[in-house]
Amino acid sequence: MLDHSRLGGQPAGTPPVDTPSAAATDDAPGDRGLRYACLRRLVGSRQATRLTRVINRYGLAGSVRLATQRMYLRLFHAKGLRQYRRIEREFDNAHRIDTAGEIRLDRLRIDSPHARWGRAYMPTHPEVFHDILGSLRIDLSRYTFVDFGSGKGRCVLLASQLPFKAVVGVEFSRDLHEIALRNLAAFASTQRRCESIDLLCMDATQYDVPAGPAVLYFYNPFEPPVMQIVLDRLTASLARHPRPVYLVLVHMQPSKPPAGFVPVPVTTSYKHVVALANREALRENEPRP
Repeated sequence: MLDHSRLGGQPAGTPPVDTPSAAATDDAPGDRGLRYACLRRLVGSRQATRLTRVINRYGLAGSVRLATQRMYLRLFHAKGLRQYRRIEREFDNAHRIDTAGEIRLDRLRIDSPHARWGRAYMPTHPEVFHDILGSLRIDLSRYTFVDFGSGKGRCVLLASQLPFKAVVGVEFSRDLHEIALRNLAAFASTQRRCESIDLLCMDATQYDVPAGPAVLYFYNPFEPPVMQIVLDRLTASLARHPRPVYLVLVHMQPSKPPAGFVPVPVTTSYKHVVALANREALRENEPRP
């Protein structure tokens, strides 16, 4: 199981970072000048200035503790990142597909007036995805899953392993869309529990949300101006035809929930996830006597 705490935050058991104490600033001016001169000869004037400021603030012992803590955190996160990438490679190799890696949008063909508000391609980790979807506690066979900014199609493939009514990927980069099509063709049909899969190359602001119950997934695909257009279209669609809808936002923290939506619990150790449900979704899934 992936330790998601290694992908962000401070690991448990790490001592708190030291704060300045009165003892840290007791040095006489002459001592500080001598210390700076020694450091400058060792590491150069730029680094000497930075080190002198730290030592003046935290004291010598506090500075050593701070450096040790930072070194530990860097090693901790580096190990977590290596584990993250290893599991990604294993997933791709097992299915003979190409979904890993990060790609900046300026390296891709994009025919959209909203390209400047897009975010780099970065796929959801398989374990994170299954944690999130497993926590919704809904009858997936009634819902259509839509991945906004589907990229190379990883979440579309992962969702096809679940019993959704249908799975849709919406991507505005022609390059990523073509890779996703190849991945879908290579993905073994024996792995699928949903056979209704559509990959669409289009701008998310032009996509019409399915008329039935839906789970709309956003792994930080674009910035707020585009997100607002997508949500406005969704709100208008729900006003015309109310139905259960869940929003799953990963690495996206809305200032306030869209109109008619409220947060719902997500039981995942990955901390950058917000799930929202509208009234129809809550009513459909509330416990019955």
